[in-house]
Formats: sequence, structure tokens, C-alpha cells
Amino acid sequence: MKIEASNPNALISNVANLQKTQQATLPNSPTETSNRTSSAPAIGGTHSGDKVSIQVEVSRKTLETLQQFGQVGDFLNTMATNLRQTQEALKASSEVIDKMKGKLDTIVKNYPPYSIADKARMALLMGYSGLQKEIRSLMVPKPPPPVYEKVQSMWDNLFTSLDGTVPAPQLPTDAPDSQVKLAATQLDSLSDQVVHVREALSNSVKAM
Repeated sequence: MKIEASNPNALISNVANLQKTQQATLPNSPTETSNRTSSAPAIGGTHSGDKVSIQVEVSRKTLETLQQFGQVGDFLNTMATNLRQTQEALKASSEVIDKMKGKLDTIVKNYPPYSIADKARMALLMGYSGLQKEIRSLMVPKPPPPVYEKVQSMWDNLFTSLDGTVPAPQLPTDAPDSQVKLAATQLDSLSDQVVHVREALSNSVKAM
């Protein structure tokens, strides 16, 4: 069985229809194919494009088992819900990273350079620290197994810790300019990683 949608939310909207037919006789072909499309905007920012394309291929044996216990709808509903939660958490993390980068860019690009004791500079770094705490509070759940298996390498590279949060660099309010510039560079790399993971989730995925 293959389910295709342009947005994870579309999977949920199709569950009701699939539930009505899940007890029907299985076709003779190795897999049952059902195509669904939606023009709803994708979950995520502009980096990941305007649409999310999801393809999930389930083996005939798995489909038979799900149908036997009447769980096709539950399977699709849970998968779509989990994927949406992952995308939303990544989007929120990306937005916080952009705000953090903006504060550091203000310091780096200011001319003449701020002094370490400048109140405006310290205020920017305090704001950065607040955002750093915010991103640490954003738990990003793993995508459902059929999708996670396809992005595991990228996922593990991004989430180096076990707490499921994006590892943004910390900065004290008296950090020198060299440390601020390094953190800004790290945020650029981190932002790119988040974008790539979001794009990988948004691309067509086939999972058994």
C-alpha cells in the first residue's frame, strides 16, 4: 500500500476514507496503491519549499496484519501526527536560530565595534542567552520509523545529544568578539543542518 500526500496533514484527512475500506478484500497484486494529493501549504519555512511530499509503502503482509486487526486508520493517523509534530518542532527551532543569529550579526557588523562593557552589546548577548534557553526547551521528536530510517544519518548528526534539542552554542554576556563570530558561524552551520533535515523529510520517502 502506498499513500502519497503533499502535506502530512493530508494523511490525516484521508484516514476516514481508508478506514471505511480497510476491511475490503485485498487485491491480487503485491501491493495496494492509493494516491492522495493536497494543495495545503507545507509545514515548515521557506527553506523547505511550498509542499511536503510523503510516500509510504507498506508491504502486503503488513497491510494484511493491519487490516486483520482493523488498525490501518490508526497506523496512518499516528504516522501523520508524529511527522507533523516533528516538522513543527523543527520549524520552531529554525525560527529561534534565526533570531539568535540576528543578535550576533548586530554585534559583529556594528561599526565602530562595541566595547565589551557596552550596555547595548551586553543586552544583545542577554537576549541571545534567553533565546538559547528557549531553543533548549524545544523538544524535537523523531519522525515516525518509516521516515526516520531514511534520514537517520542526518538526524543523528544534528541531534548529537540524547535530549532531542538543537545544540545551539552558549555565550556569556562578556564574550569577546572572536567568540561571538565563532558562535555566529556555528549557527550558520546549524541552520543549514536543520534546513537539510526538513528538506529530507519533505521529499518523497518510501519506507517499508
